[in-house]
Amino acid sequence: MSCFNISMVDTAVSLKIRISGVWIVFLLSVFSPAAQPPQRDSACSAVSIPYEEVQPIAKALKEAAPVELRRNEADVLAKAWPVWAARHSTLAQERMTRGDEDTLANLIIFGTSFTAQPRFTQSDIGPLARKVFDARLDDFIRALEAPGTNDRLVYMRWLLESKGHSLSSTAGRAKLRQYLIANLLRMLREQQGYEKALEEARRSGNPDAMFAASETRYRTRGLSVDTALFPNYAVEEALKAMRTRGLLKDVKRVAVIGPGLDFADKQGGYDFYPEQTLQPFALIDSLVRIGPSQAGKLDVTAMDISPHVISHLAAARRRAKRGTPYVVQLPRDLNSSWKPGTIAFWEQFGRQIGSPSKSSALPPGISRLGMRAVSIRPEVVLSVTPCEMNIVLQRLNLPEAQKFDLIVATNILVYYDFFEQSLAMANIARMLKPSGFLVSNTGLIEFPGSPLNAVDYLKVDYWNDRPDVREHIVWYRRASDANSPGSAR
Repeated sequence: MSCFNISMVDTAVSLKIRISGVWIVFLLSVFSPAAQPPQRDSACSAVSIPYEEVQPIAKALKEAAPVELRRNEADVLAKAWPVWAARHSTLAQERMTRGDEDTLANLIIFGTSFTAQPRFTQSDIGPLARKVFDARLDDFIRALEAPGTNDRLVYMRWLLESKGHSLSSTAGRAKLRQYLIANLLRMLREQQGYEKALEEARRSGNPDAMFAASETRYRTRGLSVDTALFPNYAVEEALKAMRTRGLLKDVKRVAVIGPGLDFADKQGGYDFYPEQTLQPFALIDSLVRIGPSQAGKLDVTAMDISPHVISHLAAARRRAKRGTPYVVQLPRDLNSSWKPGTIAFWEQFGRQIGSPSKSSALPPGISRLGMRAVSIRPEVVLSVTPCEMNIVLQRLNLPEAQKFDLIVATNILVYYDFFEQSLAMANIARMLKPSGFLVSNTGLIEFPGSPLNAVDYLKVDYWNDRPDVREHIVWYRRASDANSPGSAR
């Protein structure tokens, strides 16, 4: 077994930015109308990976595969595989709920749409922190009682009611309050555990342990919908490098795995503008600007395991059919020293696909935040097709002419273990055209007969004042025989 050794562990952190360890330790010491569920608006029909493809993957990975799938006998695997797949699917649903609960905690800590209390920052460490947090909790619960048109509050009310919480009585609200405190503690302790495991792997000096700790870092974490602008800059830089080397020539069909939503991210949690997705539009904008694609001749499929994300994109398409553009808000923290390339990407985002729009007003208490807004043209929105899919277990069964030239997956595969990543690689390869590319910020194992082969990688820095955080973007090419009959791929 081999992997693309790009030393991804030099404190390269997934850009779902973590709260610092000091802040976590402090918080742990301080705190020892009904909404409707998201509609399933998927515009595609995914098929499951067949067990015939699973057997050679399990065999190649040996100890990394689940015990029940290590047998070579086809009839044994044929019985074990659907059981494992069903269990994985159930676990994925549970992890999505836990990811929503992580987002809920971040919304309470950072949100401004429901409270006049100050947002939490590391500089808030002090005796007033508990008082501020208590006030935030009170304001949040009051806001849930009448969420109005606040899409974040509407969704969170549905989530909490689906877990059996009630806002209709004093006792119900008190119980909810205790749950919200316990949920915050859980999230912080889990984050502390992820950081500890990564640090222990670094100290061990074992390259395999460091690679595993880094590239499968969140394999047990909740599946969050959060997204951010930064990985899109790294993807554009990778696409530039690929274009320069003659690897991207005529890109017409692309896919994004896990576009996510800017709901309440782990960096800033801004919520003074509506929910939005970024990566499908950032990718279109980058491809047109760089040159391998033309405006109006590019189709994007946005695949996500979350029906919440799919529903959001489907609603945007419905509005676009009526001629309504999609407005994206782009905050920039002026307290953080962005590198010139990061600033340039922020300044030019959307110029190929839209026009400047009015930025959302900053709420009281937020200062030194630069804002841009882009109104994305309806025809661009309509070029994005939402597709609900679990990439570990599913894929699109596409005819050769409809396969993708390029697939992008950032901050997604790190949420799975090596075996799950390898299943995802098999599904991705089946959806790519011959010599098509996957671009990802996760280092993937290339086992014998791997369906994707790493071509090269690029290191991208975002900040001047955070030299320890660096993004690694890798581009993988589909193996020439990835679709051959009986292939492990």
